[in-house]
Amino acid sequence: SSVSRVLLLGENGTGKEMAAKRLHEKSSRAKKPFVCVNCAAVPESLMESEFFGHVKGAFTGASCDRIGKLEQADGGILFLDEVAEMPLSIQAKLLRALQEMKICRIGSNKERNIDVRIIAATNKDLKKEVLNGRFREDLYYRLNVISIRIPPLRERSDDIPFLIDYFTKKLSVENNLEVKKFDKDAIAYLKKYSWPGNVRQLKNFVERIMVLEDNLIIYEKDVRKYIDEENTFAKTEDFWKTIEQFSLKEARDLFEAIFIEKKLQENHYNLAKTASVLGVFPSNLKTKLLRLKK
Repeated sequence: SSVSRVLLLGENGTGKEMAAKRLHEKSSRAKKPFVCVNCAAVPESLMESEFFGHVKGAFTGASCDRIGKLEQADGGILFLDEVAEMPLSIQAKLLRALQEMKICRIGSNKERNIDVRIIAATNKDLKKEVLNGRFREDLYYRLNVISIRIPPLRERSDDIPFLIDYFTKKLSVENNLEVKKFDKDAIAYLKKYSWPGNVRQLKNFVERIMVLEDNLIIYEKDVRKYIDEENTFAKTEDFWKTIEQFSLKEARDLFEAIFIEKKLQENHYNLAKTASVLGVFPSNLKTKLLRLKK
């Protein structure tokens, strides 16, 4: 059957988009498009064009026809990530399109029929957003046919060994790396950690280990070191307090470590790509990382 409208609820990084893709794969629309819109990432001025598309000359800068996400998802599923961030003006237009299953590109009078199912996701309490006038009640009830709460990783620590196994195997294939094994004490330590960034943080953590560690067995002391580093990087607002008693070299090394970590994250721990962005050779970056870890 077609996927009923689903509202996925959960903290950032819990894997709501992954869950949406699984729902799509298991539905009768699996062979049709799965189109994602991150409602927080699209500027309000561009959001109408993002959803409905436009024709050439519709506004300044519209140099060609553009198909909107609703049209791209025709026959399939449109995933609205961070749906609570959608402006009220667009909410009204989206609701009308979903009720009538018709859209009109900006600058055109021609109506086009669409057949789209919606999966939406948010880390906010949409009922509160409705009460506070930031989200339309009629759209809320249209989206919230089936709601699924995706628990944070700290509530499902037994999943951690399976997620680590999945990520290590996936990353080894994608980056031509040897699969690393986490010993039982390392796994036990990771299961006790709170994972404020949820599955996304765990994936980044595994990527760092896979790229930066030469040993094929990862021990508790190794994971402790990387977790401690993550906590340091997460608290950069305390940077000046941290370096107060540092020598110039120690302060420079800490800044360099934080800066390189940020660039590694941005480039999904691809050493060659990160080295290119930083303007250094990959071998030099690896040497620098090993020095900074000591």
